[in-house]
Amino acid sequence: MPTLYALKPAFQARLRPLADRLASAGVTANQITLLGAGLSVATGVVVAAFAAHPAVFLLMPVALFT
Repeated sequence: MPTLYALKPAFQARLRPLADRLASAGVTANQITLLGAGLSVATGVVVAAFAAHPAVFLLMPVALFT
């Protein structure tokens, strides 16, 4: 089974085109971080507001690993 360190170069190579497009558009790493934090907070608010509906918990892995 490959280790995380063995998979990392392939993962980075797949992300490189997206990272290059974002960088050429002037998007900074801090903006991506803030977007991720905002998405996490928004997901938490939605899950808290609709906690009576079990299906809403399916949003968590989608939002947190996107």
